[in-house]
This record gives sequence, structure tokens and C-alpha cells, in this order.
Amino acid sequence: MTTHQHPGSAYREGGSLASPRGRLAGVLALAREAPWLAGVAAGWFFLWLRGRAFVFGGPLLGFGWWDYLMVAWRLTHGVGDQQYSTWRNPLWPVLVGNLGEHLGYVVAALLLSSVATGLLVLAAGLAGRVLGSPWAGGLAALSIPFVRTTAEASRWLTLYPPLAATSGLVVAFGACFARWPRWWLALATGLALGLSWGLDWRGLFMALPGGLLFIIGLIRSRGGPRRILLLLSLVLGLSTGPASIKLLGGPAILTAGPQVYEQRQVVLRWIHTTHDPELNLACAGEPEREMPNLAALARPCARTLFSYNLGHDFRRELPFGLAPTLWLLPLVLLPGRRGWRGLATGGAAVLLPSLMLLGMGLWVLLPDRYVLQFAVITALVVPLAISRGLRTLLPRSLAPWLEALAMLGAAWWLVQVGPRERGRPTKMELNPDIQKMEQVLTTVRTELATEDRLLDCSATHLEVALLPQSLHAPPLVLKEPDQERCRAWAAQPEPGPGSAWLATDARWDPREQNERWALAARVNGAENDFLLWHLVPVEP
Repeated sequence: MTTHQHPGSAYREGGSLASPRGRLAGVLALAREAPWLAGVAAGWFFLWLRGRAFVFGGPLLGFGWWDYLMVAWRLTHGVGDQQYSTWRNPLWPVLVGNLGEHLGYVVAALLLSSVATGLLVLAAGLAGRVLGSPWAGGLAALSIPFVRTTAEASRWLTLYPPLAATSGLVVAFGACFARWPRWWLALATGLALGLSWGLDWRGLFMALPGGLLFIIGLIRSRGGPRRILLLLSLVLGLSTGPASIKLLGGPAILTAGPQVYEQRQVVLRWIHTTHDPELNLACAGEPEREMPNLAALARPCARTLFSYNLGHDFRRELPFGLAPTLWLLPLVLLPGRRGWRGLATGGAAVLLPSLMLLGMGLWVLLPDRYVLQFAVITALVVPLAISRGLRTLLPRSLAPWLEALAMLGAAWWLVQVGPRERGRPTKMELNPDIQKMEQVLTTVRTELATEDRLLDCSATHLEVALLPQSLHAPPLVLKEPDQERCRAWAAQPEPGPGSAWLATDARWDPREQNERWALAARVNGAENDFLLWHLVPVEP
């Protein structure tokens, strides 16, 4: 009977590590694992090089980042949560809020996203190693930072990078458990899924792949008591999801039906903003209150939406390109000399979530932040297909050598060439307001002294970016400026130490209220400029 050993079990085959034979076995085992470990290390390096992971400073990225940081501050200070989306859970804002009070909210969110994208690299490498081979794991890990938006996600100030990391870890730990059923791997799989759930209800997308991988591992275990222990370990880890939602508080979360209806309304509004005539015509008159169903997925809107997704953001999120990924996807079902378990794990860990992602493309627009949750899956398809295809079809003596050559060739192509879509700038790189915000922060930090007072009436989310620092008496300006307060400040700033400053846009000149305001700096923007005013002191 074929046995499946844990990587590193070769240490034990040669005896104690203190013996020469044991040390040789250890060196050989490490050499066998070197490709995926090297791939993870290279992935981390390129994540720093291409995505500026763990670089604190620079542009503030992430769709609607100011709303995420604002809610983190509001939940941390208990001043209300009504402005947070009613389908998002409180775990991310509570983490950012508690870290942000010590590090700064922007730094805290950057730190979480950098750690999360690093975990994406690790999860891809580990899953590729377990499902395929060390070479497959190395190529999968290396590919993560070569998706432009995934590298960029290390700087997103939103919950999507942590959600992607925990989702990827569900697959990685689940694949490990399917091969080596241990209680701590069951606990790790449940914990990853629980944290995904705690971050966002979309984390439950990985419940089906993770659950199937757990069942495969459970079948391999022996004895009723052992299986009960494994199941309890999974449930214990999974319980962190509902426990965090209940214990951390936050807004009242909508139930599944209203969440789907609300998200559907958002998608239909997004469709109109695409300015794509074919898509708008096909989806005109689509009902807003409808659950996904076969009849809806057969309508012209679903087909046109799917075609639109494949031709836009979705194809840029695939490290090896759209055509190779789709053509090679069925090969993940090849057993790779692992029998029915190879077919089952390939289907549960890669094919099923890939079909889920493609199915989403029939119902919603797929911006980069939605596809990011499946980053580990999209990174696994090509390496795992190559590994399993060669190991299934070629002789045992030849397959490993050709696999190594194929993976090295694919790695060279990935680093040096890559798919055509990789050269296209991301939406955030094309957004001039991102560069404007970076210049605004630099200007404010350069001009203001420690004790100076500033009121933001520019609608640039300046005060959110400076949290937890406050430059005036409460309340903070975290949403839209209070026009009455802005006019009062322009006429006579609220008392306090230091000099008085005012931030406006170009549509308003505070000198109409008080001629002592002097323009200190101006930052040009695509739609409106940012103006920083200094109140000139009265001569004695």
C-alpha cells in the first residue's frame, strides 16, 4: 500500500539527526523542499520590490479607503457605526482601530495588508507543494506578486487583502489536512475559515472547498474517536467567525437575502457606469430584487456580463494569462499518481473555487478587489496542471526532471515576459486623486508645526488619513465637511495653541470671511485643487 509522508519525514527514516545517516537524510529532505521554499522567499522579495510591501509612506490605496478607516475609528471610540456597510463584519475595523491608536490608522492598515499579501505567497506555495510538488509550489508562490493588483494590494487600506489571505489559507491548510489528517491541521483550517467569516461574509465562499478537503482527510483517518477529535478541532477554529461578530459588536448585519438584494442593486448601478452600450442594453430592465437562479443566469444580461468580465479586470488578475489558465484548468483533475485522492483534492481545492469565481462573473462585475480573494486559486491552476499532467502521463523516472525544466521555464517567462495584460496600469495607478492625496499629506506635514490647528473643508479625507491625530477640537471631520462650521472657522478659528490653518478646494475663498487668510500651498487635482490657508497673526 502506498504511504503518504509528511515533508520532513525523511529526517526520521535515517535515524537520529545526530548520526551521519540522519544528517544526510535531513539534507536530502531539505533539498527536495528547496524549490517551493525558494519560491516563497522570491515571492516575498518581489512583493516588496513590485508592491512596496512593508514600506510605510507613499500613496494611499484601496477602493474607498477613507470609509474603512473612518469606521475603524468610530467603532474603536464608540461614537456610532451607522455609516458602515450593513453586510460587513467588525473584525477588520476593530483590529485596525486598536493598532491604529498606537501606530496610526494608515500604518496599521498598511501593516495588515502587507502581512496578508505575504501570507498569500506562503499559502500559494504550501498549497502547490501539497497538491502537486515542490516545483509547483515554488512557481505558484512566485506568481503572486507578478499580478499587478495583487502586488499593489500590499498597500490597500481595506479588508480585501486580509480576506484574500485567510481564504487562501483555508485551501492551503485544507489540502494539508486532506493529505495528513492531524488535529492541528483541522484546527488551522477551521481557524482560517473562521477568520475569513469574521472579516466578511464572503469568506464563507471557501466553506465548500475547505469542507470537501476536510472530508477527504476525514476518510483517510482511522477510528471513531479520532474522527470526532478532528471534527471538534475544525469546529473550534471555525467558531472564531461567529464569536468575533457577536463579541466585537458593530452594525446590525443584514441577513443573506437582503444582502444579495442590496449587492445586486449596487451591481446594476455599476453596469450603468461602465458606459458599455452592449452591456447596458442587455441588462436594461433587470430586476433589482432577485436571488441567483438558473433562469436569470440564462438571460442575455448574464452572458454579456460574463463576456465583459473576461475582457476587462478579470483577465488582468491571472498571473499566467486568461487562455493558458482556462485551457489548463481541467488538468488539475489528473491524479498525478495519487489515485482518487489526487482527483478529489484537485477538484475541491482548485477546480471548484475556479468555477465559483467564473460563476460570479455571470452575476456581478468582477473588479480587482473581488478577484483578489481567489488569488491563491488563480496562482495554482497552471503550476498544478503542469505538475499533474507530467506526473500522470510520463514515466516515473522521467517526469520529475521534465517537470523541473518546465517550471523553471515558466518561472523565467513569468519574471521576464508575462502575459500582455500585465503591462496595463491598474485603475489606481491611473487615478490622479491618489497622487494628489500623497502630495496633500506631504504639504500639510511640512507646513504645520506640532501645536498648530487645522480644519479640513476640502473634502479630501485629510483628517481620516491623519488618524488618530486630531488638529482641532472635536468633532473630527471624517465624512463631508460641515459647511456652517467651515464658514465660522474662516471668520474666526476656534481658540487653541499654535497657528490657525484652513484647507479648502478651489471653489471657495476664505478671504471673503476674513482677509487675514494667506494662501500657503496649492496642490493641483484632476477635478479640483487643494488649497492650504494660513491665518496671518494680527500685528501688535
